[in-house]
Amino acid sequence: MKKRELTRRRVLQGVTTGSIVLTGTAVGDGSGVGGRNGRDTTAALETDATNRQTDTSSLDIDIVETSAPVNAGEHLRVTAEIENVGSSDVRADVDFVVGHAEERLGRRTMTIEAGETESVNQGFDTYPVRSDDEFPVRIEINGVGAERTVAVHAASELSSAMPNSELTVQPGTTVLFEVEPVDPDESHEVNWWIDGESTGAWMGPWTGAYFAEVGRYFHMHTFDSTGTHEVAASVARRGESGFGGGNETYAAYWEIDVSSGGKGSPSIERRQPAEEILEFAPDDDLEFELEVSLSGSDRSLDRVVWWLTQADSIIDVTDLSGTLDTATLPTTGSALCHTCRVSPWIVCADGTTRELDGAWIVNRVEDDGADDGTLEVRILETNSPVEAGGVLEAIIELENAGESTASDELEFIVGHDPERVDTQAVTVSGGDTGTATLAFETYPTSQDEQFPVRVVGADDADETMVEVIA
Repeated sequence: MKKRELTRRRVLQGVTTGSIVLTGTAVGDGSGVGGRNGRDTTAALETDATNRQTDTSSLDIDIVETSAPVNAGEHLRVTAEIENVGSSDVRADVDFVVGHAEERLGRRTMTIEAGETESVNQGFDTYPVRSDDEFPVRIEINGVGAERTVAVHAASELSSAMPNSELTVQPGTTVLFEVEPVDPDESHEVNWWIDGESTGAWMGPWTGAYFAEVGRYFHMHTFDSTGTHEVAASVARRGESGFGGGNETYAAYWEIDVSSGGKGSPSIERRQPAEEILEFAPDDDLEFELEVSLSGSDRSLDRVVWWLTQADSIIDVTDLSGTLDTATLPTTGSALCHTCRVSPWIVCADGTTRELDGAWIVNRVEDDGADDGTLEVRILETNSPVEAGGVLEAIIELENAGESTASDELEFIVGHDPERVDTQAVTVSGGDTGTATLAFETYPTSQDEQFPVRVVGADDADETMVEVIA
């Protein structure tokens, strides 16, 4: 059995900004409206009725700018100004309403002082529509506000997407969806939708590692409920003004029918070693083996993707064929890391997939004479700027210049008045590199903010500036 020849490329993975969510499908004729992360941020923006001035008749609302027209799949941004022409301060619920069916995507509670004008920024990721679309967007208070009609240009369909556009599977089957961008050397933002609801844009190290190894972006989903489900992906390229920025966007679409007569995931017939917990030394030779099978004469196994967790890396990809085959991973102890898991994905040609239950846990026994490992850290990328209240993430590159494995706990420190907001335990083998992701939910500030973020380890640290947009 021959191993797949793959090209490795460095990936600067694209990410989105803040979160405004519609947990539904098309809005009226405005099918360009789409969700973000599958959660309704309105619940997180509850208002405090204490000392509220409920008379909002002194407030004038004007939409001063939108980013429309945008290409399908891009983030559409709306900026409004609210002027208080009265003599008393007013605290009001400012609603963001989109589409002919007037779906509320978000609410922000704010105080507008007498004689003052406040700006409000809202936005959402548009759905990757197949044809040009127009729909209204509104900023309103107590049902009164300003409205604009915005346009979304259709996305071009990707010619390279996996699996085929139509598939029937059994309930409980996991499917691996993949898209290959037309411009693979660029940075991209990739968003995924299940039944019209956005699952969000991926930024984590597994997305970058998979793209670097295989050349495609992925999303994995398990279909539990029967019926027909629609899956879509949008791919936007980073331009001079950020992701999208007027560049053509691309999309892929799938229709998945879930029924008892559909295709199932592959089966694991045998695993070797049989034990889940293994001990090894850096100079040990190790071999992992899986015998896998697939039901259905018209189907074929395709490959095994061997993941090394914590290191967030792919050890290798092994080709498979037919309905019964064996995948073997020969490796050495120096290629593994202490307490990491060797976690294989078994992927079929039709996209059905299975992850190994009870992945191998590897515990490393160090040689006493080895040089101590030290970790150098570098902030590789952040998703700045983000909208206030959104999640700010940073991808951290780790390098161990020593001979022995190094373990550490990274701290994510933010702000001019430094505060620790996240930690992550990491382990990197001697002479190897790895990545980690740190994140925190930003404060829903009423004005744009810039502040430093710092990643601190036992041996090294790195810092960069980020921005939060009100």
